Amino acid sequence: MLEPLVETIIRMYDDEAYYNRFVARAFQAAETLHHIGASTERLMLAFQPLIEKRAGDRKDEFVAERPHKQYSRQPLT
Repeated sequence: MLEPLVETIIRMYDDEAYYNRFVARAFQAAETLHHIGASTERLMLAFQPLIEKRAGDRKDEFVAERPHKQYSRQPLT
């Protein structure tokens, strides 16, 4: 089960060209998938439906019967 992983680790250690190809792929993935610009764009797209609905602006829709225990300094009865 772990044998292919161990073989890959050994090959990366022994074969510098093989290791460098993996490093190049990792940098490419980092630039395209995890770059701050790309991440920000994905975050904005995810929040866009909520922004359009102005979700959270209707403060009078939900009124808690009692404060949440984390926000209460006095014991709840």
